[in-house]
Amino acid sequence: MLMSLGLYVFQLKSAPISKIDRTTKQNWAVTQRVGKRPATQHIGPSDDTITLTGALAPEITGKDIELETLRDMMRSGKAWILTTGTGQVLGPWIILEIKETRRHLTNLGQARFIDFTLSLRRYGEDQTSELGAPIDSAPPDLRLALGNQQQATSNVPQSGPPPRPSRRPVSAERSEQQSAQVPL
Repeated sequence: MLMSLGLYVFQLKSAPISKIDRTTKQNWAVTQRVGKRPATQHIGPSDDTITLTGALAPEITGKDIELETLRDMMRSGKAWILTTGTGQVLGPWIILEIKETRRHLTNLGQARFIDFTLSLRRYGEDQTSELGAPIDSAPPDLRLALGNQQQATSNVPQSGPPPRPSRRPVSAERSEQQSAQVPL
């Protein structure tokens, strides 16, 4: 695994990344002063962006569907947890832009190579309401498998202890036994 965004895994067989660029900024307030240089005051973090660059070779590795899965994630308007291949969790990120360049086209117009660039921006740690559901970032085949599994388990009756037979009160049983013993 090179990196993951939600459940979407960047790896050599899906969407191999060849380059990662990260830019981190800080906010500084500037106050003009008479006869002195401006005063600056640190007011906190600013943008943190990552650009992932890679290439698909549909005949060898990665298919068009990989970029469509990422586009679906982008269209959802949700943030996704970004994790490096070493397991470092970088927090929630949104997909700002996906660029692709198709080259070396076949006579049917299919690209032999697809270069892509994915632009991400860090999402606020305190904004958890817009985090994407992990299943929505899974590859289509995994989503289908998980959906089928959920359907199968919803059709299975709930397990639990068998129903207990209803018991009549002890006094009712005794009165039946006594009436059965009384000779007519």
